[in-house]
Amino acid sequence: MKSRTIQYFKEEKARKILQHPMEADLKTLLAATMKLSHNRIVKRDIEHTLRALDFPVRHRLSA
Repeated sequence: MKSRTIQYFKEEKARKILQHPMEADLKTLLAATMKLSHNRIVKRDIEHTLRALDFPVRHRLSA
């Protein structure tokens, strides 16, 4: 299995990504939204979407 450097979003970075949504891909936008969301239903829906995109939920984004 490949080793990855995992970078977890901080709230400030997630806000900056959401301020410029046209500069990020869908997976990045979903991960940033998940970081800022406090609603577990929204988080669950994002997790399902990330799984549908074949993107592991536990690994937020590679650095």
